[in-house]
Amino acid sequence: MTWEVQTCDSQESTDDVQVALVAMLYDKAISCLKAAVQALHGKRIEARWQYNRQAQDIINHLFRMLDLDKGGEMASNLEALYTYMLLRLPDVDIKNDARAAEEVIELLEPLRASWKDLARNRAALKIDLPIPGAVAGDAEDRSTDSGTRGPFRSALVQPPAP
Repeated sequence: MTWEVQTCDSQESTDDVQVALVAMLYDKAISCLKAAVQALHGKRIEARWQYNRQAQDIINHLFRMLDLDKGGEMASNLEALYTYMLLRLPDVDIKNDARAAEEVIELLEPLRASWKDLARNRAALKIDLPIPGAVAGDAEDRSTDSGTRGPFRSALVQPPAP
């Protein structure tokens, strides 16, 4: 395996880790909000606040990770959604409103499912498609466009022409 192929494999591995981490962030935010709702119903104020605060921190982190220049309309939509969530969640503590947490959970669940699907699809694509540079005699330029890195980068690879 050449250095170029190792570099490509390393980037793909990094992207896979990033996709998995985002899915895990959604998992944790949802579990924190569910715990906040349980704490609210159990009148455990401190626990409710801690779980809600942790969920807000996670959503804020997801918000800060957005790249509006490269993410286009998808990033803009996520920005609006995260902003709404961050404005809605203080009601859990201020108004003792479980509906606010439940509403945000309903918004987070499809996002989590999408990221988990992305992780599964990336894994399936790797099995079916060749790794660039792994084909004998393939000496094409392997430079990458820095604008295509990250979890939204396409995992599709075109095999060399016969």
